[in-house]
Amino acid sequence: MSWHYPKGTLSTATTDVSLSPEQAGWQYSGMQVVTLSSGKSFEIELAGEEGVILPLSAKDVTVTVNGQEFQMAGRNGVFDQVSDWIYAPVGSKITLAAAKGDVAICTARATEVFPVVHTPASDVQVEVRGSGFASRQVTNIATPDSFKGAHKINICEVITPGGNVSSWPPHRHDGIEGCATNNEEIYY
Repeated sequence: MSWHYPKGTLSTATTDVSLSPEQAGWQYSGMQVVTLSSGKSFEIELAGEEGVILPLSAKDVTVTVNGQEFQMAGRNGVFDQVSDWIYAPVGSKITLAAAKGDVAICTARATEVFPVVHTPASDVQVEVRGSGFASRQVTNIATPDSFKGAHKINICEVITPGGNVSSWPPHRHDGIEGCATNNEEIYY
């Protein structure tokens, strides 16, 4: 287990990043990032996992979840704007297609099945946390307070201005050595 994986070390023949809970050394969280291009689709089955499909730098993404097709607006990049996203339940068969760009499939091991949900960007809760050098934008994608239609998944994006810190006051939630909170985190 490593706390840091340099660029390219988690790539596979079909993904830019493929991180399983076992590789990370925990129970639930995983992530795959794929680069889409014209004429190239990506397929995945969420066996024992639920997922959030989130365009990172892809627009006009066609997503099929268990035969149901959705059109995602997406975005040019994570610093450009908030994106729409799709919740895919445990056991989903997913196909992604777009002319170009990167898409993340964030996963969590789960057992409860919920319906597929497509959330438009305008419905995504965005807040500013902290102040001064500790201010940052938190985009609550599928957090326990912003989305009730999932079993285990917890997804947000944090955009921290240059020179600021994204976690103040210093704290941890690794569940190690008496830390009461265990919150698995993937930073991409």
